Amino acid sequence: MNTKLFSRRSALVSVLVIVSVFMNSLLNYLTQLADLPIFMDSMFTVLGTALLGPWWGMVIGVSTNLLMDALQGFSGILWPFAAAQIVTVLVTHIMIRRNALKTVLGVTLFICILAVLNALAGTVIAVFAFGGFTLKRFDFIVHALIQSGQSIFSSAFVTRVVINIVDKGIAVLVLMALFPKLRQYLKPGGEEQ
Repeated sequence: MNTKLFSRRSALVSVLVIVSVFMNSLLNYLTQLADLPIFMDSMFTVLGTALLGPWWGMVIGVSTNLLMDALQGFSGILWPFAAAQIVTVLVTHIMIRRNALKTVLGVTLFICILAVLNALAGTVIAVFAFGGFTLKRFDFIVHALIQSGQSIFSSAFVTRVVINIVDKGIAVLVLMALFPKLRQYLKPGGEEQ
C-alpha cells in the first residue's frame, strides 16, 4: 500500500469527521437560536456516511449528539438521540449502496424512509425516556395533538415525521448535489468497496 496515499486519505477522513461533527452541532445550534422547529443535526452525518462508510458515519453521528449535549451543559436530553443518528447512518448506507441518488424515485424513497425510520427512533426515545417532550420548539404541536385525543406516541411520531421530511429532505438533497463532486477525493462507502 502506498503510504503517501494512505496518509492523505487518513488526513482527509480525520478532517471530514471533525468538520462534520462541528457542522452538525453548529446547524442544530443555529436552528435553535432562530427558534426553528427542525433539527438540522444530521446533514453531515448523511454526507460523512456516504463518503466514508457506516462506521465513520456512526462516529460522526454519536459524537455530534455527545458534543451537543455537552454544549447544553450535559442536560441529558440530546445524547440518547444518538440512536436516531445511527438509524440515519444505516439508512444512508443502504440507500447509497442501492444507488438511490440516481433517480427521482430513489431520492424520494431515500427521504421518506429516512424520515419515517428516524422519526420512529426519535419517538421511541422521546416517549420512553422523556414522556414525549424534549424541550424543543415543536413540543407545543405534540401537546396540541395529545389534547385532541391522540396518544403520546402517535403525537410525537406524527410531529417528528413532518419535521424529518423537511430536515432529512434537505440533508439528502445536499448530499445529492455534493456527493458526485466529493467522492473523487474519497472512495464512496469507505474502505469496504
